[in-house]
Amino acid sequence: MKLTGAKFAPGVRDSRLPNHRPTSGPMESPAGWLRFVIACSVARASANACSLVPRAEPRPKTVLQNAFDPTTNPLNNNEWAFPLFECIHIAMFAMSVGTIAIVDFRMLGLAMRRQTVCQLLKGTWLWTTAGLVIAIASGLVIFTTDPLRYYYNWSFRYKCIALTLAVIYNYTIHRKVALSNPSPFVGGLVAGVSLLLWISIVFAGLFYAFT
Repeated sequence: MKLTGAKFAPGVRDSRLPNHRPTSGPMESPAGWLRFVIACSVARASANACSLVPRAEPRPKTVLQNAFDPTTNPLNNNEWAFPLFECIHIAMFAMSVGTIAIVDFRMLGLAMRRQTVCQLLKGTWLWTTAGLVIAIASGLVIFTTDPLRYYYNWSFRYKCIALTLAVIYNYTIHRKVALSNPSPFVGGLVAGVSLLLWISIVFAGLFYAFT
């Protein structure tokens, strides 16, 4: 009997042929079994390799993360709170640096020559102190909005170090020299150092704000 047009999948017996043997599938030959064993071995080895890879452990929280949570800070949840403190911080810092600069320019002989350095210092020291106190206090409040970002920023770190040095310098060497009506050379040297410190603090704040 002649059969045409019939195709059978491997391993399927044709019922029309009584003595027909099913065609051999991929698992019925030695080569097929060998390929199957090799594939299983490779899969098992890959699974074992993946299980040996150490899992990344979560990093422990730092002291700043435990102490401050930016998501619950009122300044981050209010539309006007942060800009308000930022304006206060900048205005008070400008006032304190401006009053210090007046004394420095007089010691350099560039401004207000009708008054002595001692007179200018006595007339501005209260405004300088008030501005620094409010600027530092508002700066600490702003710091709590994102302490990790501030702490790991090099501009902010430099600003803190330079501000500490500038405040100490202003109330020790700078004040002592200004009250003594110094010579042009000494006054100019002290005033130059003072201006460099305060200008570097201003630029450090600008670099942080735009990075």
